[in-house]
Amino acid sequence: VCIKAAELKDYMNQLSHEVLCHIFRYLPLQDIMCMECLSRKLKEAVILYLRVVKVVDLCAGRWWEYMPTGFTDSSFLTLLKKMPDIEQLYGLHPRHLDRRRVRGY
Repeated sequence: VCIKAAELKDYMNQLSHEVLCHIFRYLPLQDIMCMECLSRKLKEAVILYLRVVKVVDLCAGRWWEYMPTGFTDSSFLTLLKKMPDIEQLYGLHPRHLDRRRVRGY
């Protein structure tokens, strides 16, 4: 069956911000962040969701999971700035810890 592009509908953009934020409650944070670049409406919904979220699990509930390798200090700071009301943060398990050099030693 061949479907023409004109017949395809974008159902995500027809949903309200409130409905999208409710859906985001059931998705891992990594998937939510990927949705931010799909459309203007999804970006607005992601920003709205991150403003009100209180509990964040970086590993999506899997206790054996590690943070993504691209998750740096600056990306973590950017994420925290988007979530001003965060109260609990779970899953902050780095793959390895580097010893930081302290000045004067």
